[in-house]
Amino acid sequence: MSQLMSQPSQNLQSRSSCVSGKKSYQAESEALQFEITNRQRYPEAERQYPYLCEDCGSHHLSAMPTGDKTRSRVNYEEAAK
Repeated sequence: MSQLMSQPSQNLQSRSSCVSGKKSYQAESEALQFEITNRQRYPEAERQYPYLCEDCGSHHLSAMPTGDKTRSRVNYEEAAK
């Protein structure tokens, strides 16, 4: 078996590490690259935006544009005031 097949990629290992069940990316640039490739393959698909997950510390993609208030983008300290 090839070395590539015998070792799971870090991306696949992190896929199940978030309680959200979303695919995880170690860096925002990795998530953006996936979105760019996806947009080229499926131009009619809904655009996705990267964000940093408060639960696992990885980046995920969301259909919510940056700045929209979602669970992962809420500043809980500010909201508690």
